Amino acid sequence: MLVTLDRATMPAHLARHLALGRHVPGVLLLRPGLERWSPVLDDLLLIWLAGTPDEFADRIRFLPL
Repeated sequence: MLVTLDRATMPAHLARHLALGRHVPGVLLLRPGLERWSPVLDDLLLIWLAGTPDEFADRIRFLPL
């Protein structure tokens, strides 16, 4: 999975990537105005412990969830 702050170009890049028939394990975008990292770290731990690959494959999700 990719965790990124790049909300400007990543959605369009992912759309082009998927249109070519390619796949990604998932993209996690950090929400704008994030002031504290603890909710993000908690969500990453939850994803790692309880998530399944198909929940995030070829999708963009925002963190914190």
